[in-house]
Amino acid sequence: MAKVLIVDDSEAFRRLNAAFLKMDGHKVLTAHDGLETLHLVRTERPDVLLLDIKMPGIDGYDICRQIKSDPATRDTLVVMLTSLPRSERYRSFLAGAQGHVTKPIASRQLRDMVRRLVENRERDDLDRL
Repeated sequence: MAKVLIVDDSEAFRRLNAAFLKMDGHKVLTAHDGLETLHLVRTERPDVLLLDIKMPGIDGYDICRQIKSDPATRDTLVVMLTSLPRSERYRSFLAGAQGHVTKPIASRQLRDMVRRLVENRERDDLDRL
């Protein structure tokens, strides 16, 4: 399965969704702010990054742009998580995200999204062979 990094300033959100993703067989890492996120992305190389937009310090858009501008991390699949209006979806994709989810989100929906992203990535990798 995939290595997933959940980034949210809400510990409850991180813990709950980490537990569900682990049940699906994923290795799950968590971070609570932008600096920790950038460090983990560079050292742990997650396959999928579930990234809250509104966080203390560096916001999710800036984190996404930094990850996507670095050749070593640009292939990380990023899904932006937010309680902001759906109109923010455009900004997520401009920053380089592959997905945008409005919170609150059901854990099942989040798990399905991660599964689909990983399956699509694996299919794309096979097509390149």
